[in-house]
Amino acid sequence: MSKIEDGFFKLKTVTPVSSLNLGDKIPESDLTVHEQGKLYQFEHVSPDEDSPAAIIKPGSFTLEDTSMGINLKKFSLKSYDLLKTIDNTSQILSEADKFFKKGDIYKQLGREPKRAILLCSPPGVGKSSAISDVCQEFLKDKTTSVITWDTSGVRSSSVNRFFLQHSKFDPSVQKFIFIMEDIGGGTVEEHHGSKGADSSLLNLLDGIGHPFKGVPTFIIATTNNPEQSVGALIDRPGRFDKVIELKTPSEKECIALLKFISKRELNSEEIEAAEMASKNGFSIAHLQEVVVRSLIDDVSMMTVTKQLVEHKKRFNNGFHDVKTLGIR
Repeated sequence: MSKIEDGFFKLKTVTPVSSLNLGDKIPESDLTVHEQGKLYQFEHVSPDEDSPAAIIKPGSFTLEDTSMGINLKKFSLKSYDLLKTIDNTSQILSEADKFFKKGDIYKQLGREPKRAILLCSPPGVGKSSAISDVCQEFLKDKTTSVITWDTSGVRSSSVNRFFLQHSKFDPSVQKFIFIMEDIGGGTVEEHHGSKGADSSLLNLLDGIGHPFKGVPTFIIATTNNPEQSVGALIDRPGRFDKVIELKTPSEKECIALLKFISKRELNSEEIEAAEMASKNGFSIAHLQEVVVRSLIDDVSMMTVTKQLVEHKKRFNNGFHDVKTLGIR
């Protein structure tokens, strides 16, 4: 019998609609068809069911969705030129370090060695740079595997199936860092709704079926929109054990950042610009734009800061205006 290259659907259950009452629950499925008063529910079988399991080795990888299923692709972590005294690396590194050093606690309690944190912040505050620094620090010992999952590009059901059925860890891997980028902010839809509320994602976070095979696993998830993340994700320890809010730079930090980015001392007006930036919630990315635009347009940092403040006001007003839905 030849292999079906694109995978196939296998019938799981048949439920007469007439037998359903309000509030009844039906099993999860990858495809549901309503025909002649019955619900036919199917499970998708990937084309790689018979292929060898992917070996998760030490190093940095990303999950790639292909026609043959999930593939592990080598991934080089980016280094960011940021002021180290202001980024959030130390806070995240502390959480990961405590977890990996105290793995015996999980053995004592008879629990899977897994801990997850959720980083919440506006865009441009430095989540990516902090995560990259943390991962590069752990990768130095050659026993750590890092996998990055872009949740906007790969379905949670595919990722869950990859860890459960199509992967195994190399014996040399003693620490696993799993990065979930932009939880609740992507656009990938599951067959039964948005991935933010998807049961595959919840099962993965809960460790149902031992997806991480007992390897000490530290999950770092990020979101720019915590208000869009369903309560089932963020309001239950064991899924995300700790929610860490990364804030925009303080007044003192804005001054230090403008000095660092411009590579010189600031004059009195530029210090006032930094103070204005802090009061208006400027991110590190905003401050970088202040310096770059002032040089490109040959204007003062104060002029650019006022422009960006006005831009933020127009955006915020437009965002809350149902009729406008954007910058006016």
